[in-house]
Amino acid sequence: MPGDRGMRADATTCYRHGPPAADEDRCGTRDDHPVKAPFFIVGCPRSGTTLMAVLMDRHPGITVPPETHFLIFEQRLSRVAGQGHGAMLEAYWREWRVADLELDREDVGRRFASRPCSARSLFESVMEAWASKARKPRWGEKTPIHLAKLGLAFEWFPNAKAIVVLRDGRDVVESMRRMSWGRNPWDHAAEWRRAVRAGEAALRRWPHRVILTRYEDLLSEPEVQLRRLMQFLGEDFDPRQLDAAAPSAVVKDRERAWKGRADQALDPSRASAWHRSLSGDALVEANARLGPELRRTGYPETVVAGGLLRRTRWTLRRVTWMLWTDLRAQKARRVCQRLLKRPGRSAKTA
Repeated sequence: MPGDRGMRADATTCYRHGPPAADEDRCGTRDDHPVKAPFFIVGCPRSGTTLMAVLMDRHPGITVPPETHFLIFEQRLSRVAGQGHGAMLEAYWREWRVADLELDREDVGRRFASRPCSARSLFESVMEAWASKARKPRWGEKTPIHLAKLGLAFEWFPNAKAIVVLRDGRDVVESMRRMSWGRNPWDHAAEWRRAVRAGEAALRRWPHRVILTRYEDLLSEPEVQLRRLMQFLGEDFDPRQLDAAAPSAVVKDRERAWKGRADQALDPSRASAWHRSLSGDALVEANARLGPELRRTGYPETVVAGGLLRRTRWTLRRVTWMLWTDLRAQKARRVCQRLLKRPGRSAKTA
């Protein structure tokens, strides 16, 4: 299976086997009680990060809220830090993702007021409030695009860890394309490639704090993978993590249309779904966009029978589209230049 080659082989030495040292699984104290270090679940969107969050959230000692996106708008919050706790809390409460957490603002405010006025303190207060609401001692956070913010996350929480979820790029692009917010497949392919490179960089930079798991492996051998991940986090595997009837608050009702499968029973047929949705020219195009990263990360079948002819046709279409786009851009620039010059000529004439 693909998980035995490529990226996993390169990153084998980055995997942490065995629980962390006693002084490595703590993240400071709160009210004189030690708090276990948090962890972050990241990866390219539509890679299985929600499934991973649900499996973790079912653990009796771990809670994972809906996506917070906190590290993405951290800079906006930091700009008002000089105005005091109230201003920063007010700015945070205006972010639309806050409603998904359904937290008590006064509770968050009280926790925040006892800390320095900073985005880090506010984030910790929010996550502590969520953990208290869930009645669980340890929290994790899942926002896929926080992959690009792991440096900040690890700066804020020096003992935190991260789970990077990887999925076949062809499935990721197809899944993104079907979303209501889907864009050009080229954009989604580029996003997946960036996420792969960011995950590889994170494994190299923080080999004892970052672990990689494949979506396909999670579906085919869920208990084996979860035991490995729980050991990495210094926790015991709990059978309830694989019980579809176990409650989880990760997926909101408004998200069920595109995330609803994440809290259902695991379905191994969802791995390599591109076999059923891609063929012919579409498959050649996907492999052309993703091939180098697919091969490097161990995903096979990037060569299609008769692909040379299809690749040639696809390349001609792509070049034609690029030329057409460039011509439209040049025409738009000429129009803008004429419009910008017109007031100058009028002034000169006057």
